[in-house]
Amino acid sequence: MDIKLTDDGDLVCDGGDLVLTRDAAEEKAQMVMCRVKTNAPDWFHHPWLGANLEELYGEPNTRETAEKGAEGIRFTLSKDDYLLPTEYEISYLPYLNGITYFIKVIDRESHRPVVFTMSVPLGDINIK
Repeated sequence: MDIKLTDDGDLVCDGGDLVLTRDAAEEKAQMVMCRVKTNAPDWFHHPWLGANLEELYGEPNTRETAEKGAEGIRFTLSKDDYLLPTEYEISYLPYLNGITYFIKVIDRESHRPVVFTMSVPLGDINIK
């Protein structure tokens, strides 16, 4: 269990009390979200964590740019052995002005898939 956060990283409260994650799968989804949305070195106690997807803003919408983002996601998920490469899948889908990343993680305890999406706005579409 962990303290529950909103998608923006704010604490979730109910009646003045902090809310906890329901289970390991929800906690895993929250940790994936935090790692993917973070830019290194923003996380004070773990400055090496973060996918640095903000670095893609304004880049051309190419497969190379999409793969650069996927590599950043792979790095932040597997750094410190949080997840093994066999425990997650990353795919991406370009759209008119950006790329949406789909991250699927199988929770070790519940064996439930946890899916997280992250859209990154870029420049004009130019998929090659």
